[in-house]
Amino acid sequence: MFSNQKVYFIIKKPKTKGKGYAIFKELRTNSSRTYNKVNNEALEAINHQIKLGLRSANECLIQVRNIVDSLYESDSGYNDKVFNFDNIQILENFWKDEYESRNLVDVQSARNDFYRAIKAVGKLSLL
Repeated sequence: MFSNQKVYFIIKKPKTKGKGYAIFKELRTNSSRTYNKVNNEALEAINHQIKLGLRSANECLIQVRNIVDSLYESDSGYNDKVFNFDNIQILENFWKDEYESRNLVDVQSARNDFYRAIKAVGKLSLL
């Protein structure tokens, strides 16, 4: 029964100005779904900045998504996808050929975007 259990994290965006984000952990089995609110210090800090008016909710969305990514990585109930290592090699070659010589504002962020794309592809081959 528990082998069919899947874990998802859901971001609830604020509907009104001055409200913060919420993250819920969803556990799915064949016949049921349960939701639990996630308590995270980084998320509380982001929500505090939104409530004080220091930052808008849209400015904080990338940070909230990064929190969700870290929750997926740390959650023991989450089965991470198996990578196709040929895809990582394709990414490295593409990066060296096309992007390494460019003057990018945030190089690490651009590389992370590529790695997220590789994660999304999972076991499928790009060849």
